[in-house]
Amino acid sequence: MIGSACHRKPLCARLSARCLGLIRAVHESLINRIVPRYAFEARFRIRLTKNGDGRVVGGWSRDISESGLGAFVAEELQLGQVVILEIPIPKGQRVTIAARTARRLGTEYGFQFLTLSVEQRVLLQHVMKGKPLPIPPSLSLKPPNNS
Repeated sequence: MIGSACHRKPLCARLSARCLGLIRAVHESLINRIVPRYAFEARFRIRLTKNGDGRVVGGWSRDISESGLGAFVAEELQLGQVVILEIPIPKGQRVTIAARTARRLGTEYGFQFLTLSVEQRVLLQHVMKGKPLPIPPSLSLKPPNNS
């Protein structure tokens, strides 16, 4: 469409608008989740249950919710693989939760908790209490004023 409004805008402005749209979509997905995620940075252990070998690998969590955990893991895990997460909580304790790898992007994984007991849910709520969202809702998503 030569001559359309889109082609009259400089490339930089079109790309900025696309980036802004992507940022807005990511922000809305974080805010409008059924269960909100909270910033949670901690080293934790992942016990692999495949073939019953029980091998343990380390991970670094980025965020947590009542439904799962986002983290970086140096070792390759299979999507759908069931693992046992040992997550540190205050006072030097750990909560142990069965999860499955639900998402993978490079070394970043999303773990979905399989079942939570009432006690585990209460412990997670305690960990999340007072934690900020990974991207604060107050983030301004307005384009810069070019006047």
